[in-house]
Parts: sequence; C-alpha cells; structure tokens
Amino acid sequence: MYIDIYYMDNYLSIMAKTKNELMITSGSEIAIIGGGPAGSLFARFACEYASKRGIDVNVTIYSNRQFSDAGPKGCKGCVGVVNERLNEKLKQAHIVMPEEMIMQTIDGYHFTSKGGELYVKKKTKVDDIVTMFRGNGPFCSPLSGGFDGFLLEHAKKMGARVVQETIRNVIFPQNEREKITVENSRGSHQVDLLVGAFGIRSPILKKFQETGYIPPQTTKSCLIEIDCGEAYIEKFIKNTIYIYSFGIHGIDYGIMIPKKRFLTIGIVGKNANMNKLHNFISSSLISKMLPENPTICCQCCTRIPVTNAKNPFSDRLLIIGDAGYSRYYKNGLESAFISAQIAARAVFESGISKEAFEKYYYPLCKKMFITDNLYGQMLFKLNHIISSHEILSIAHMDIARKDERKGHQHLDDIQWKQ
Repeated sequence: MYIDIYYMDNYLSIMAKTKNELMITSGSEIAIIGGGPAGSLFARFACEYASKRGIDVNVTIYSNRQFSDAGPKGCKGCVGVVNERLNEKLKQAHIVMPEEMIMQTIDGYHFTSKGGELYVKKKTKVDDIVTMFRGNGPFCSPLSGGFDGFLLEHAKKMGARVVQETIRNVIFPQNEREKITVENSRGSHQVDLLVGAFGIRSPILKKFQETGYIPPQTTKSCLIEIDCGEAYIEKFIKNTIYIYSFGIHGIDYGIMIPKKRFLTIGIVGKNANMNKLHNFISSSLISKMLPENPTICCQCCTRIPVTNAKNPFSDRLLIIGDAGYSRYYKNGLESAFISAQIAARAVFESGISKEAFEKYYYPLCKKMFITDNLYGQMLFKLNHIISSHEILSIAHMDIARKDERKGHQHLDDIQWKQ
C-alpha cells in the first residue's frame, strides 16, 4: 500500500479545518530520543518544514549509539537492504547514499522451500535494490561509515543538533499547557514536542507506558556476518538474495544477503537463537554455498516488531518507527521513512495535541500500516501452512514458476513495488 506526498498534502489540508492551539511555532523545542533512521529522518523533515514556514525551531536528537563503531555496538541487528521504492524516496528527499556505502546491487531473489527452488529476477525499474551495513561494518573489517550514521549526519546538515547522551528520565506534565522535561547527565531540557524514535529494546520505553502507551509485540531475529571474500561472492552468490521457508515451528524464514565480501545470514521467528542459526548454517543447504572454514566476523540476536503499538501519542508526545507503527515483516527502513514523513507533516500542519494526532496522524498510519499489516499476517500464516506440507509446497512452487515464466506485469508490480 502506497501513500504519496500529494495524498498527504490534500488529506491534511481538507481535514485541518481549524488549527489546534498546541502548535509548533518560532522558538519551539523539539527533542527526539533515538538517532536511528526514524529519528534522523523525522529531524530532517522537521527542519525542512520549519525552513519552509520561516520559523526558527530547535531540533535536538539524543542518541547514545556510536555508529562509527564496528560490530554490534554500532549496528542495530538489521539485514541491511534498501528496496527500490525506498531508494527512490531517499533520492527524492535529496538523500543519496555514497557509492562506497553500497555493498551490493541486487538482481533478483532465490526462494527455497520443501516444494523446490525458484529464482525471480528483478524486472521493475523504479530504482536499485541495494545492500549495506547499518553500522560501521563487522569487527573483522570496519568500514568508513554506515547507513545510520550517514542519516544522522544528514539531519545535522539540515540543522538538527545531536547530543551523544542517554536520556535517564522523562517527566510528563499533568497539564497539557506545560512542557515535557527530559533529563540526562548534563541536566534537563524542557520541550514542546517529544518524539520517541527509540528501539523496542530501549530501557526508556517503560517510562512511556505512563502515558497509556503499549509497545508492539516482538519476535526474534538472529544474524551472523561471514567473510567469504569478494571474489567468492562474485562467483558463487552473485547479486542474489536467498530466502528459505520450510514451515519449521517457531522459525518463520531464513535469509542470506551478499554484501561485497560478506554474507549476512539470519533466521527470524519466536524460537530463533544462535544455536538454531549455527545449525542452519551447518546444514547441507547452506554449507554447500560457503567456502571451507568461513570466517565468522559478527553475530547477534535482536527483536523485531510484529504488531503495532497502541496509544503511541499523547499531548506533546509522538512515538514513531519500530516502537510505533511499522509494516509487518516488511522493510523496517522504509517504515521508518514513511512514519517519519507522516509524523513531521502532521506536527507542522495540524498541531501537537493528542486530539490533533488522533485526527490527522492516526488515520494515515492506519491506512499505511495497521490495515496493511492485517493482510500481511494472514499471508504469512497461509505461507507457513503451505510451507509445512510438502505436497502443498510443491503445488505452490509450481504455480509460482508458471507465473514467473509468463511474466505477468501485475505480479511483478506486487512483488517488487509493495
């Protein structure tokens, strides 16, 4: 499901008959907790809106993550894929990734299930699908910078201030006319609007439950980075992402993603752990694609959202990104971009009260994320049922092969543009 800027402009101009009293004006203070993609992108859009409106707004990002560090400390446990639609959106927003940040340009996907194998070549030409590292690369080979740090620097260039501090406490006032106070080791900061762009494992998340906020439910994701060498990747893996689905209880899917000289291999599901990931890598299916005695550079387990948050906004408060609304198992980076864009537009067009967010922010998120996710959950459940039965899986794969040979344009659009 797709919402463009034209739609949002018209929606807000039609719905916002009167301006709410709680508005962002010159001198307003906006604080963002979290310097990941959602926080950096919201800051970027907020600075752009303020500039267009000719108002002087102070935008501060509080981030305790050092994206310049190699390994898990500077990373966020993400597979690191930018799909073609997000790539296009970034460029439209004048956010162009440096060439050295792009590890691989993907030509297609290779699916494997009990029903066999299928290679699907990328046919649409919206933009490139690329792989990259969110942080500064694996321990064994640090890079010159990752995607999250790049977005944070872009936000700084747009006018945002970045404070490398952990927020220790948040004081929510009883009166909507009073400001929110955030506290860190340097002191306190009173803000007109607080944007929560923290991850779903952030300790500060519990504090926000005082407002009635209920965080998303999560599942597990375990990843490992293997150094295979660039020549090996070019010869055996090429520009292909591999996806594995076998209907295993508690494991929704496995994935293998090339990144120049590295392979990112992972499993996702409620029963995912490092032992199961190592068993997956040791299986004949995966081991035959790896060099002998591959070098393991990094490994980590994290949690990813599988539902949307409830009540992620209140007076002067808005929670976005993974901790707010995101698409079910579908490109968290694109979800961060869209939610940040919708949020910034609603803030500057309609106000920062709970009532304003309910009227002008929530309906767009419902259309983009909540309704879409219901279909996503049903499709994943259906896929799990099919993948669990060999006969159904074979029949399903046979249908997919026929559709791929026929080259139906509408199926290409669904597969690559959604």
